[in-house]
Amino acid sequence: LESSLPEEQTEAQTVVDPKVWTSVNIEVQKLDEGESLSDIDPASLDKAESLIPLLEEWCDLVSNPDTYRNTNVTASIRAQRNQPVLHVDPEALLKRVIAELGERPNPRTDPTGFCFWGGALINPLPALGVSLEIRGNLLEVRTLEERLTILEAGLVRSIQNLKGERRL
Repeated sequence: LESSLPEEQTEAQTVVDPKVWTSVNIEVQKLDEGESLSDIDPASLDKAESLIPLLEEWCDLVSNPDTYRNTNVTASIRAQRNQPVLHVDPEALLKRVIAELGERPNPRTDPTGFCFWGGALINPLPALGVSLEIRGNLLEVRTLEERLTILEAGLVRSIQNLKGERRL
């Protein structure tokens, strides 16, 4: 990055002028660097595996058009706010998202990949609008345990929304 700075500028600076190019220093870290499966607490692997039923329940609820008949369910795929009519087929949309994400990583052999996959599933683009945004949080934290906690909380909260128990 420093080679892209003008000669007179040796460090990145914050610039408010939208007509001026900005530069930033970025620290790249390999996720789970130096961490092998033998270093991971077995309880974390158990917790990762325990999230599979929540992911399956979430998929069942999201893909079922009957879920959206309950107007207490927050969803950005509604044709009109607080109306049961959807402007997309939720099952087809979920199938497309899963096809784009690829096979779900095994939580026992790739728990971090599993967390990112789960976050991408419940927060796809374009958004379904049925889950709180967790992708940024998953990227910001540094430990598997924190990622698992974020994914679990996101799934539980979204399932509550999809059941009409607690709106987003």
